[in-house]
Amino acid sequence: MGKIDLIKPNGFDKKESVCLSTPDKEKGGKETKETPLVDIFEVESANETMKAAQGMQIPNMLFGELIFEKELTILFSSAGIGKTMLAVQIADHISRGKSFGTMKNESQAQSVIFFDLELTKKQFQGRYCERDLNNSKIPWTNDFVWHSNFYRAQFNSAFFKQKNIDRVEAVYNGIVRHIEARKAKVIFIDNISWLSTRGLEASKDAGELMSRLDDLKKEKELTIIIMAHTPKKLKFTPMQMNDLAGSAAIQNFVDSIFAINRSAMDVDYRYLIQLKSRSSEGAFHEHNVVTLQKKHIKPNFMGFDILGADDDNTIEGNHLAIPDAASTKIVTQDVIVKRTNRAFEFVSDDPKITLRTLAKALGCKKDAAKGYKENALAKIKAEKGVSPVSGVDRQTSKKELFNNNGK
Repeated sequence: MGKIDLIKPNGFDKKESVCLSTPDKEKGGKETKETPLVDIFEVESANETMKAAQGMQIPNMLFGELIFEKELTILFSSAGIGKTMLAVQIADHISRGKSFGTMKNESQAQSVIFFDLELTKKQFQGRYCERDLNNSKIPWTNDFVWHSNFYRAQFNSAFFKQKNIDRVEAVYNGIVRHIEARKAKVIFIDNISWLSTRGLEASKDAGELMSRLDDLKKEKELTIIIMAHTPKKLKFTPMQMNDLAGSAAIQNFVDSIFAINRSAMDVDYRYLIQLKSRSSEGAFHEHNVVTLQKKHIKPNFMGFDILGADDDNTIEGNHLAIPDAASTKIVTQDVIVKRTNRAFEFVSDDPKITLRTLAKALGCKKDAAKGYKENALAKIKAEKGVSPVSGVDRQTSKKELFNNNGK
């Protein structure tokens, strides 16, 4: 067995050398030519790491704390929720260097490539033009004008006709070729689940591709946003990391994960929740979700509006399912008295408290909460000396209530 010297990266000449063993001979006794190896690790003190990091640029936010520059991010949901619509809208804002509502974009306008593996060209146009939904034969008009920084890529159908090729390598090389040609630093891939079932042979290929994309992110300093599906999932249930399809093969390579889910508040409402973040404290957790409304942002642009935060829509639980069946639980008089007293306390502190918030605090439905709130408001007025019926101050003397001579 022989020793070989390692080629060490610059700046690590003072580190201890590593001795590897290699066979001296091939089968048959022929001498082999020793090949120098590159050390796999770069070891330094923690203080050296801190000093080196001081000279590095702080990553910009591209979509608030959900997407940072030079990171690999996953956006996932069940089918039909609107993740592609949201991703296109985010990409559009990044290409223009603009913030998306309250979600900050700290970067300048830059090139973006959206690898769309789901929508056809006509389907894509249909979302970003004006058309008569009652008559499919009327030509579509007023196409939305995208920024020149925004590029869209589709899978070439001829790709599937090729045999005996490394599909992971082919997808990877295709991405590299186009980002270099367009000088893009931000790419969207919609979606990794589609690649796993159509473009790649197995879920292990998706894991391998994620590993390659992670390497590409570091080598080219790219921002990569990848869309993914959840497996079959009940409507209006909380979003969790385990809902991400192929999560075991994907999660380890990503810096950030967030999800979009439907809301029980309104048919057009959605909410965003952050499930993993390496560059922030995870601001958008289950008690601080972001609520969206699906709508025509412009006559020729279907997308989402970010709604203002309030006591109701920031709580994930308020977006989830409420059983339709009437409750058969018997409410005792003691429970009613307790709820009445608590409702009085809540309404006294905040007369504008929403029925949803009050119902959750009392452990009852909104209809019941409405009754408790009305009783509490009546009691508050009564204690202030004002009749809830007539609005007359009860401390006013009778003489003052009538005309001359108390008549």
